[in-house]
Amino acid sequence: MQANTILVIYLVVAVGWMLFGFVRLAYLREFRRFIRWAIIVSLCLLWFHYFPVVGEMLQEEYRSRIMIPVSVLVLILFSSSGPFMTHRGRKK
Repeated sequence: MQANTILVIYLVVAVGWMLFGFVRLAYLREFRRFIRWAIIVSLCLLWFHYFPVVGEMLQEEYRSRIMIPVSVLVLILFSSSGPFMTHRGRKK
């Protein structure tokens, strides 16, 4: 697969996940998590948008040491927070 195809697939999944999270959190009226989720999604999308720019600024030896672990952490953060991490307990 070409890099553009992978980027398009990533963006479709990211935007779909983001919209699903927004709708679910808004439906549950958890506005604090809604805003936190929006900030996390925006930071993740900005990171991957500027990933090549930051990677080119770093030297080759530091690129694999810094960029890949940070990207994995960003993906873990992106996939582990948001619409499924809501509290479902009953209110008294």
